[in-house]
Amino acid sequence: MKNFLELLDTKQEISVNLILQPIKDNGVPWCEVTINNEQLYNDLLDKEIQISYTADLLDNISVSIKMKGKVYSAEKETGIKFKSFTINNIDIFPYYTSNINYINDQNNACKSFYLGFNGTWDYKILMPFYRWYHTVSGQGWLLEPV
Repeated sequence: MKNFLELLDTKQEISVNLILQPIKDNGVPWCEVTINNEQLYNDLLDKEIQISYTADLLDNISVSIKMKGKVYSAEKETGIKFKSFTINNIDIFPYYTSNINYINDQNNACKSFYLGFNGTWDYKILMPFYRWYHTVSGQGWLLEPV
């Protein structure tokens, strides 16, 4: 049986998967999903959607979600919430929030997996995924990456 490193060596790609759910008590939000500069969804988010993307093993990962069209109300909510966010079947949601950058029309810079304002939510990993994951999960390195 192959060990984990041998499996990664033969598979030169990783999968990015999102499941997003709308909150539409005060109207259906408009949602645009882009992963690594490829637009994968751009429409009203009237039901749960699943987005899948395949990247090269050594690519950086950039996920961008834009929400627009929200009419603000004190009684009813419109928004987009994450049900799942995984990279190569490793749960990113709800654990790893430090890479979130959320620029919105309310100047609320919270780092969460919930879009409650019109604006753009970004998640960027500025190095190959497994280098980043080994660092943030405290696994360290046996060898220094080149």
